[in-house]
Amino acid sequence: MTSDCDPAATRSHRKLHAQAVLWQRAGDETVAQDIGASRYFALNGAGAQLWEVLTEGAPPERLAGILVTDHGASQDVAQRNVTTFLAALDQHGLLEEEPSS
Repeated sequence: MTSDCDPAATRSHRKLHAQAVLWQRAGDETVAQDIGASRYFALNGAGAQLWEVLTEGAPPERLAGILVTDHGASQDVAQRNVTTFLAALDQHGLLEEEPSS
C-alpha cells in the first residue's frame, strides 16, 4: 500500500484540535463530529485507540508503536497506517501541531 500523504501530517507532536471536534467513546468504538463541517466519523479498534491518544498529543512514532505492540502490526505497516490516519485527520482540519517539549 502506497500513500501520497501530506508530509505535514507526520510532523513531530500532533494533537486533535479540541475546538474542531466533539467525540465520545462508546465501548470499543469512538464516534466523532467535525463541528465545522458537520461530518461524522466512527472509529473502532486501533483507530479508536489512536484517536484517544491524540487527544493528549503524540508523535507518530508513539502511535506506530501502539499498532505494533497492541495490534501485532509490523513496523512498516504501522508507520504507513499512522501516516495515512494522520493525513486524513489533517485533511479535515482535525489536528494541530503541538510544540515540541
